[in-house]
Amino acid sequence: RYSSTDWLSRKAVAGSIQILQRAHAAMVRHVDWCDNIVNLIFVLAFCTVGGVFNHMRGEDGGMLTSAAFTNSCSYGHCAGYWVAHLYTRLLMALPTGALVYFFTKRPWLAVSFTFVMWSSIFLGWGTYFGMGKAATVGSRSGFMDWMLGREEKGWKQSRRWIRAFAGMGLRGLVWTLPCGHLLQMGGYGWQFALSGAFMPAVYSLGAYSKHVWTAEGWQPTQCQSPQIFSQDWAFAHGIPMAEFLWGFWLWLCLLVPLCRYRQRSTCVYPAPRWFTMVASLTAVIFLASTVWYGFVEQQDQANWAQSLAALVINTLTLLIALYRQYVYAERHVLSNISVQDERSPLLSESRAESLPDWAIVDSIDGPSQKLLFKWCEYGLGFVALVSLAMTYGFALTALGWNWSSPRFCEDGDGMTCP
Repeated sequence: RYSSTDWLSRKAVAGSIQILQRAHAAMVRHVDWCDNIVNLIFVLAFCTVGGVFNHMRGEDGGMLTSAAFTNSCSYGHCAGYWVAHLYTRLLMALPTGALVYFFTKRPWLAVSFTFVMWSSIFLGWGTYFGMGKAATVGSRSGFMDWMLGREEKGWKQSRRWIRAFAGMGLRGLVWTLPCGHLLQMGGYGWQFALSGAFMPAVYSLGAYSKHVWTAEGWQPTQCQSPQIFSQDWAFAHGIPMAEFLWGFWLWLCLLVPLCRYRQRSTCVYPAPRWFTMVASLTAVIFLASTVWYGFVEQQDQANWAQSLAALVINTLTLLIALYRQYVYAERHVLSNISVQDERSPLLSESRAESLPDWAIVDSIDGPSQKLLFKWCEYGLGFVALVSLAMTYGFALTALGWNWSSPRFCEDGDGMTCP
């Protein structure tokens, strides 16, 4: 038998152990949250770098302009035009692809992602990025004019904005959906793939922002000889600020799933059925745009050629990705695999041995169960879905509203047409 004193002592010890265990668990949770917050701060810092890279892309190379090594060429009449365009688009695509490789350690995924994103930036969107604030009537044809109609003189600002919103939303999807679908098949979610639909909101903020929000007037004086410093390097009102915010948004939607889910175990992961339907519908729209744009005639042939090439490459990439995912879903799902969520692999380790070498991941890390990044991913996905719904809603609105508007540049409407 134990005395009452022994019994009380044992109870006190047991209670103390429970208190210590709870304190330790609370401390661990506190450390995890602190770690999550610190990681999020670093993610936001990296997103700022992404905004700077995209601003450099849009401003002809930022501080080191392409004119520094191509000014010996007459613009548009020799290789200097293409050197400048290849260089500026690599300024955004190459660092973004490097992030994918750093987090995934999958070279083929990173290379394909980089190439597809790089090619998507060649698609022109000058007919839409004014966001209806000013008339953008010109001789160029937008790649979605077959659906949205060409802007005509005399349109009200609301009509111009609806058309521009739909065009910019689909332009953003050309940028993110094909390369983002590759990420989704790699197990990194669908959020980045649909994040491009947020593009019109970003450019609307840039077009309608107040001057006091920007650094307009702070630009350094442009150096004349040699011309190596960009005068519009600071985040001026309008397009420059929108370019920075767009790069920030892209890297945010990319880094959050990459930080939450590191290296994945297999090549192909299933997508939610609704995402496959949205991607398939968008692929059909891209295909129609590619066919239609191939018959467009405009004065700026260089812009037409690079836009058509971007449409062809990204449409084919999206179609191949959809077909590849369908094939693997049909042929390689084993009956004894239970798919727990949208990121559960379609292929088991034994089944993955039959894949080609480039499709197999050497090292495997489990998903990072970071609650903060999980909710950030949900938040980004919600914003992307709302933007996607607005894009398609305004596209249908523009289709009905501008049904009788011309689709090609026509003589007699105050423009200089081919």
